[in-house]
This record gives sequence, structure tokens and C-alpha cells, in this order.
Amino acid sequence: MSLNIKSIIKNIIPTQLLQKVKILHSILYFLKARRIFEMADSEPAWLDINMLDYYQHKYPSLPLYGYDPASTEKRGKKCAKNLLTLIPRKNVNTFLELGC
Repeated sequence: MSLNIKSIIKNIIPTQLLQKVKILHSILYFLKARRIFEMADSEPAWLDINMLDYYQHKYPSLPLYGYDPASTEKRGKKCAKNLLTLIPRKNVNTFLELGC
């Protein structure tokens, strides 16, 4: 029976100490985020019109995302095909995909 690192640590270190370490870890993340915000300029940086034009051409808007039955079916078939390539057993042809 093999134990993973988390199980070993939970068995060795008291629960209260682990909770204090988690709290300290959260505080350190908070302090890091606070330091980053404090270093930021007080005024936002704006793109000039040339850079805005450059990025609009480099990353054009996506076509409208249709929710009509034909568009939805087309996307569903494409997603199903992609998902089926991830399944090792090739005889699977039905599944339930829950998207959020």
C-alpha cells in the first residue's frame, strides 16, 4: 500500500499546525498581491491609436457565435469528434458532455 506525500504529512504533522501553515500561505499570497497593486501606476496606461489599430488587425473579432439549431449542432458534432479522439476505447460512440 503506497501513501502519497499529503497522506504522510497529514499523519506526521498535527492538524492545528497544518491549519496555521495554510493561513500563513494565504496571508503571503495576499501580501504579494498587495505589493503588486501598490507598485502599479495610479493612472491607467492607454494604448495609442496606432497600437490599438495594430492589435485589432492582429487579433480580429471572432465571427458571431450562433445559437440557432444548425450552429449548435455543428459545434456539438465538432466537440464530440474532438472528445472521442481522447477516449482510448474506439468503440465508444455516445457520451454526455456537460458544459458550463
